[in-house]
Amino acid sequence: MDELIFKIIFSTSIIGLTVIIFRKIPVLTSLPACAGRPASSAGLPAQAGQDKFFLKIFKFVQQFLNKLKITSEKSEKKIENKQNENYWKEIKKS
Repeated sequence: MDELIFKIIFSTSIIGLTVIIFRKIPVLTSLPACAGRPASSAGLPAQAGQDKFFLKIFKFVQQFLNKLKITSEKSEKKIENKQNENYWKEIKKS
């Protein structure tokens, strides 16, 4: 029974994906070859290159988030180590 449900879900997913792809192919072929922004400004809004103040804020936020990520990973590692120590102490006791 589980296998039948899996096959039904899988086949409908594949059919849905093919329908979406065949609907989007004409739209994609009608687009110009080099549409979009250059790769250098991929994460920034279109006018960000002209506004130096915005770039400074963007860099500051990016650095802050990077430091926040690093400190959260360090704290998770410390918490994990403490939990592992308690785990091994409990195993030794029993």
